[in-house]
Amino acid sequence: MADAGAFLWFGIGNAMFDHSWSVLLMVPLMIAGVIGLLRLRTWGLIVSLVTNLAIAILAVTHILNLPSPLRQLFVGSAVLQMLVPLPMIVAIVRDRAPSADAWRRTKVVVPVLIVIGTAALSLYAAFVHHGPLVRV
Repeated sequence: MADAGAFLWFGIGNAMFDHSWSVLLMVPLMIAGVIGLLRLRTWGLIVSLVTNLAIAILAVTHILNLPSPLRQLFVGSAVLQMLVPLPMIVAIVRDRAPSADAWRRTKVVVPVLIVIGTAALSLYAAFVHHGPLVRV
């Protein structure tokens, strides 16, 4: 829902000032996916996954009219939103729910990797990429 609101906000700005509708055209699909997910419908999951895949591809190829930091933010958000429902997708494909301990290791390892990755990315951004901004 937050991405749909952000796309609406930036899409209106792009339409008004740059006469570019690419960002704004993604909003109806994003809202449809959110409605489907809130209603716990499989089509909502499919619409959400396809929309996030489209956002990632269109942003990387610079078809979506987004400045660089926002492009990176929305690509990262789209990729994460495609990874989050992986256990549900596996259950749908296998046509059975996973056993209680099937994802036990993943539930422990993935959050640790996310925290370590976020910390490493923050250190890189602070000391390597934007080094002159840091006063040591």
